[in-house]
Amino acid sequence: MSISMSAIWDESAALIRRESHLMVPVALATVGIGSVISGLTQPETPAAGLGAISVLGFIIGNILGLIGNLALMALALMPGMSVGESLRLAVARLPKMLGIAAMFLVALIAMMIPIAIILKISGVPLSQNMNAEELPAAAVLCALVVGAILIYASARLLTLSAAVVDHNPPVIEAIKSSFASTRGIAAKIVGVVLLFFVVTLVVGGAAASISGILFGILGKAVGAPLLSKGLTMLVTSMASALLSIVSTVFGAMLYRKLSTQ
Repeated sequence: MSISMSAIWDESAALIRRESHLMVPVALATVGIGSVISGLTQPETPAAGLGAISVLGFIIGNILGLIGNLALMALALMPGMSVGESLRLAVARLPKMLGIAAMFLVALIAMMIPIAIILKISGVPLSQNMNAEELPAAAVLCALVVGAILIYASARLLTLSAAVVDHNPPVIEAIKSSFASTRGIAAKIVGVVLLFFVVTLVVGGAAASISGILFGILGKAVGAPLLSKGLTMLVTSMASALLSIVSTVFGAMLYRKLSTQ
């Protein structure tokens, strides 16, 4: 199978330019607001622990983000669809996507069990400030294996949400279809996933650093430190929303290309 990732990127960029007047408001109103809610409700430090508000904020934020990604996928796959129609379709597909997410969460927990057992047997005292050098070699190796599996699985399942939005197949069929459609191009997709991960870290880090400095000065000037945190979170959430457009549209264009092979 001959698939050009650069050609798919060109198609994605062209679609984003055409549909940005629809996609940007959807992304900001869902992914962006969800990110703000999740960020503002989290504790200042890990030591503070997670309270009911933090958990609720995390759940609401991620559900909004998932709705946004599904709506963006609908806009990318179904030309002529309105914002309202895309959001209604996203909400209709939400239960199935939440079920899929729950399945993968259980799988992730299962993969983490060996690491927990190794740490328990080794007797290494865990602390919030410990680094990788303090962990047993076996635990680090297991963590690397889990990370590699997650990257590979995310590549093979990149078209999963597009399939659910497009024709809403049963869960197992959707997973099998995604694995089947990406057979033979996994390495290319892994490269794209890693590249996007790096870009997300760089853009997100730059947005957080620059806005943190600028709004930190503003917060001190007006004597409102919470203003600095809120504005910084707003900027980073906007960056996250815009990046979600790129990743979602790319997944949609890849799905469309593979569906015609």
